[in-house]
Amino acid sequence: MRSALRLSDDELNELAWRAIRKFFPAEQLDQASIELEHTVWSNQSWETGLHDGGEVVGVWLSHPKAGPLPDPDATAAVTTQMMQEAYRKGDPRMVILYHKFPDVEYKRQHVA
Repeated sequence: MRSALRLSDDELNELAWRAIRKFFPAEQLDQASIELEHTVWSNQSWETGLHDGGEVVGVWLSHPKAGPLPDPDATAAVTTQMMQEAYRKGDPRMVILYHKFPDVEYKRQHVA
């Protein structure tokens, strides 16, 4: 499997916030009440056809209408499984950003 560009946690957080600001009106954003958590899926474990290589970055949004985030102490594997299940079930807390190898191309898919 090709190795994809790796981004630091700070870079992922900045890209996540940039996407959130782009797709949600400012009046809906209360940064004090929104939490982010991201995890990465490999090509092997991601089967939605959203991308053809690289890594997938999933971002949870937590806000009063959507409910709390999953357990922040969960292992990466458990969190990945929970996020995949949430995607399949159309959980409104889920926002998926992804990038394709070798170019970093972020695409937002809000599952409502």
